[in-house]
Amino acid sequence: MNKTLQELIKDGHLRGNDVLTLNRRGAPSQTAHVTPDGNVVTDDGKIHRTLSGAARHCLGRAVDGWTAWRLENGEYVDSLRQAQKLQAKR
Repeated sequence: MNKTLQELIKDGHLRGNDVLTLNRRGAPSQTAHVTPDGNVVTDDGKIHRTLSGAARHCLGRAVDGWTAWRLENGEYVDSLRQAQKLQAKR
């Protein structure tokens, strides 16, 4: 089962106030931050319950937020979720 943002924060793999970046061809770069309770706040102050909701708000179309938003180190947020899956299998 996939981890949620809240679970990644609880497990210490993501922190409240971590900055996320969204770069898509043909669209201006967007930033957002994760709240300590696992929501995503876009630059315009709108609070989103999911990464996909935040990405849809920024881009005006549906996308998978896990593979759209990047962490400050350039990795997709989904990389944290995938690492957790691998650890759980061990």
